Amino acid sequence: MTFTPKLVVTLSVLVSLIGLAGCSSEPKKDTMASLPKVSVAVPTDQADKLQQLNDMVVVVDSPSQALLNGDAQFAISGEKWSDSTMGEFLLRYGHRPVMTIITAQVNNQAERDAVVDGRMTLKRPWYLYSNFKGSAEAESLQQVAAWLYSEEGQEKLAEHGLVRLPEPLLNRGRVKYNLQDPLYKGGYR
Repeated sequence: MTFTPKLVVTLSVLVSLIGLAGCSSEPKKDTMASLPKVSVAVPTDQADKLQQLNDMVVVVDSPSQALLNGDAQFAISGEKWSDSTMGEFLLRYGHRPVMTIITAQVNNQAERDAVVDGRMTLKRPWYLYSNFKGSAEAESLQQVAAWLYSEEGQEKLAEHGLVRLPEPLLNRGRVKYNLQDPLYKGGYR
């Protein structure tokens, strides 16, 4: 499989792109400064959303290939990976990637509110993939995931037109990254 050379964005760049560091008149501790630097592969369709907020958009042609090749520790995709991509990952690393939902795009505030309240399911989720189980940087990935699934991280996403996840999806993401025990006996599917 061939694809054009990819650029990989560090999480700190991604976070600055969507303003996750936040702006406030109140002094805040610099959460981003305490996060480890990890690489996040972002496709064109998500980068276009981020480009409205900052000039520094870094894009990859294939987030799945960036993660497969070890060029990124996280990959964001607006679609679930195909069976062949999952199979290729399994053959290469001996396990499946960790896949969670991190946010979603919505058309308007009413749709956003309906998703957060649980009255509507996510229509266009953004999936976050990682090689968490086989990564030497598992602790760093876990720290970043902890922030992304925190109240602060989700609020910062919501401030920039993305969906704050409902609590069940936040819990599922936290469980997948070993940040909390499952709330349901036997865990999550």
